[in-house]
Amino acid sequence: VTLTTILIQFATSPVPGVVTNGTIDIISETVSGGQAFTERPTSFSGWYQGAPVAADSYSFTALLINENTGDTVGTAAFNSTATVSTWTQFTAPVAYSSPDDPTIVQITLLSSDQNDPIEGSVAKFDDLSYETLTVGIEDVDANLIRTYPNPVVNDVYFELGEVEQAVVTVYNIIGIKLMEANLKGSNNRLDTSSLPS
Repeated sequence: VTLTTILIQFATSPVPGVVTNGTIDIISETVSGGQAFTERPTSFSGWYQGAPVAADSYSFTALLINENTGDTVGTAAFNSTATVSTWTQFTAPVAYSSPDDPTIVQITLLSSDQNDPIEGSVAKFDDLSYETLTVGIEDVDANLIRTYPNPVVNDVYFELGEVEQAVVTVYNIIGIKLMEANLKGSNNRLDTSSLPS
């Protein structure tokens, strides 16, 4: 999609090009609604080109909203003032502010700073996607890997058996990575005493 900031007859200042999956209220200049969405992604990404005029900026924003509570559960944003003439990838991590699950995602693309748009600024976006964290255990032969004790107090031990090496990543309940360790050999200890309960 190509977005261009233009001056239109009824506006007193330029209006940024905008694309959203929500509903635009042109009087209040706000976006509401979005698309049904219940996942908790770790990031959004896509490809862009930009040709802002002067100090203008273009942006991608994703809001994860729980319509039942009215709260924004998480946000992801990409913003740039750079002139970029070749397709370049961006990644926008999601910052979560609530453990609630979203019910909708609201995505907005702008060709200009919405508070101070400059006529003639152009932004292009393509191939938007998101990445989610799969929490769980892959199908592994239970005879190969042992983990103990359960429950963990301060240390957790991993016996890899025939597996030569493994990477263990610890996430909290809302998907934030807390710790990562590279394991090798038969006995490995992971100190978890610094993690919150």
